Amino acid sequence: MPQNPASTGVMKKLGMSYEGEFKQHIWMRGNFEDLMYYGMTKQDYDQMQNRQA
Repeated sequence: MPQNPASTGVMKKLGMSYEGEFKQHIWMRGNFEDLMYYGMTKQDYDQMQNRQA
């Protein structure tokens, strides 16, 4: 969620990439909230694991 920058930081630190944002996607606390999506392909994960080995 955009209002949670700490969560975004964790995902970036894990090697995930920003994929997009869904505007007003979820009903939370009486409001529609945006969701930011981060992800990682299996290829990216495998490359990251090989660099750490």
